[in-house]
Amino acid sequence: MTASSKASPYDTTPPPRPASDATADIATVLFQAEDGFPLRGTLYVNETNPGPAILLSSAAAVRREHYGHFAEAAVAAGAAAVLTYDYRGVGGSAVPADWSGSVAMADWGVNDMAGAVLLLRRLFPGRPLAGIGQSIGGTMLGLCRHRTAFSRYAMVGSANGYLGFTDEKLRLFLAMNLIGVPASRLLGVVPAWLG
Repeated sequence: MTASSKASPYDTTPPPRPASDATADIATVLFQAEDGFPLRGTLYVNETNPGPAILLSSAAAVRREHYGHFAEAAVAAGAAAVLTYDYRGVGGSAVPADWSGSVAMADWGVNDMAGAVLLLRRLFPGRPLAGIGQSIGGTMLGLCRHRTAFSRYAMVGSANGYLGFTDEKLRLFLAMNLIGVPASRLLGVVPAWLG
């Protein structure tokens, strides 16, 4: 028996294709974070679908447009709606000139994610709410006071800060603690060039 003729122990039957009417209506939405910061998102909707409303929280400083094809595929697979959004200071959620409140990474989970949850709950009452977070978008779930609103939440490439399994423990520890922390305290942000 050759390698190509061996039977696979896995089911290789492709999943059924969604009906052709499972396309998404797409709209830009403006909403507020819990502290009133103005946020911009993109809502992908097909209310005839039986599935949940999904909140897709991005990786650090990744614009919501990056997740557009995924959001459309989720609706095509049966989700009723998918909301992608830009965190404060990113993409369409630029800091207004008159904003005097906080603009910190922690606000992405404490206020921005919370505002997005409230928007989906208001627009799709009675629907289960599911979440997907990539990188910081998964880690922030712990900061969101509405985290129990999710019936399920998938974290993709989310870290917990433990460096023990890396080959660069010392370099990463020094970069984060001897460069990153002082730079963020001095400048208020960590420069992108710092990596």
